[in-house]
Amino acid sequence: MTILDVESMKGNVILEMGPMNSSKSSVLVKYARALDHSRFGFAAFQAAMNKRDKNFIVADGRERVPAIVIDQKNPVEILEHIKRLDLERKVDVVLIDEGNFYNYELVNVAKELRTQDRVVVIAGLNRNFRGEPYGYMRELAFEADIVNPHTSYCNMVTNGQPCSRPAIYTVRLLKVKTGNEEDKVDFRRASDCEIILQKYYLAPLLSSNKLC
Repeated sequence: MTILDVESMKGNVILEMGPMNSSKSSVLVKYARALDHSRFGFAAFQAAMNKRDKNFIVADGRERVPAIVIDQKNPVEILEHIKRLDLERKVDVVLIDEGNFYNYELVNVAKELRTQDRVVVIAGLNRNFRGEPYGYMRELAFEADIVNPHTSYCNMVTNGQPCSRPAIYTVRLLKVKTGNEEDKVDFRRASDCEIILQKYYLAPLLSSNKLC
């Protein structure tokens, strides 16, 4: 699905959730590209914690859409920006990337936007590297009208070949495991991560790397 039926979906919260490299952000970018050729206004938002993509929502490291940077500790800023943008052109669709970085207030923001009859699309990682719910994605899934789960391909190499079966776990691989790294639950760079099958996640192996 590359376009939104905005008229019929007003007042809906849509959640795109899954592991790294599963095209969650690509959905937001495709929606934005299509909305550029419609009568509907949209606004895109990126969490300040995402230093990698900064002022953009980026799909597969290539396509990008300009985004307003939001302090993930204060997602109410989204409502303030939309109120300002409405003065120029009504915002019918709200696109929010890295929903996993925000605090619980994002849930309330999504609910408020729903009452304003907007379409809200949020993308984010559903699990941290420990396999635990990431941020408040579980709560967002509970409130969402539509939840679209994403999968990626397993990156584990066995017998010299990538596994490449559908996988849902994102793990962080480190050459050296330190006490500080053990407590990190966010992914700063895609190169730090691998997507693996549950059986690999539950039984870590990883030759020269260590599973954190």
